[in-house]
Amino acid sequence: MDVGSVVGLLLGAFALVFGMTANLTNFGNLKFFVDPASFAVVMFGTIASTFITFPMSQMKTTFAVAKNAFVEPTFSNMELIKQLVNFANIARVEGVLQLESRLEDLTDDFLSRSMTIVVNGMDSGEARVLLENELSFVDERHSAGQDIFDYLNKYSPAFGMIGTLMGLVLMLQAMGDDPGGIGPAMAIALITTFYGAILSNLLFTPICSKLKMRHRNEMLYRQITIEGTVLMLEAANARVVEGTLKGFLAPKERELMDAEAAAG
Repeated sequence: MDVGSVVGLLLGAFALVFGMTANLTNFGNLKFFVDPASFAVVMFGTIASTFITFPMSQMKTTFAVAKNAFVEPTFSNMELIKQLVNFANIARVEGVLQLESRLEDLTDDFLSRSMTIVVNGMDSGEARVLLENELSFVDERHSAGQDIFDYLNKYSPAFGMIGTLMGLVLMLQAMGDDPGGIGPAMAIALITTFYGAILSNLLFTPICSKLKMRHRNEMLYRQITIEGTVLMLEAANARVVEGTLKGFLAPKERELMDAEAAAG
């Protein structure tokens, strides 16, 4: 579980309740912010437009994609580099065939396939093309998931505005026929915009941004794997592998690895 995402969502909800209840002094105010019709216009309209935009096969993945924003990733670039350096050392000292027995313990399928390529002795250029093609398809899948939330983010404020226009039409109609209906109509006009803004800024935009960040981190992790694989196929020694792959790390991470190496 990604604690940051959960804490952010809870803090956002608290901020809204804090404001709606006048500093938590009047919880009776909450009923003024609940309007099923307004919520239906925004939520169902947003979902409907998104269904029109994307094929059903892609929409079925929405919840699985959203879950990634609330699950802490297991990628550690530092640990990956240590693992690749260890594999490079084994390949140089004991031979690449000795890596085969260690592949069963790998939980990362991409890393396992990469090391299988090393064991099979594929040409380094062909291996790079093969792995980068696979990476490009991963990029496409991730982009498709991000696009869903990007469009949810775009549509929700738009339907909030549509609800506002509906409320204004009802308000103007009430001015001639039923002055008592002006208040409820105005409430619909404002609350739909309120719902659209909340969905966009507290839910859809943060999830989309988190997915993009997760994507960048995973692509870097996979790129490190590819570079390590190519270096091993080119029979680079462990020091060259380590020095090259450290270039993918932030300065603080490199310093930490150097400190661990010195202490060890």
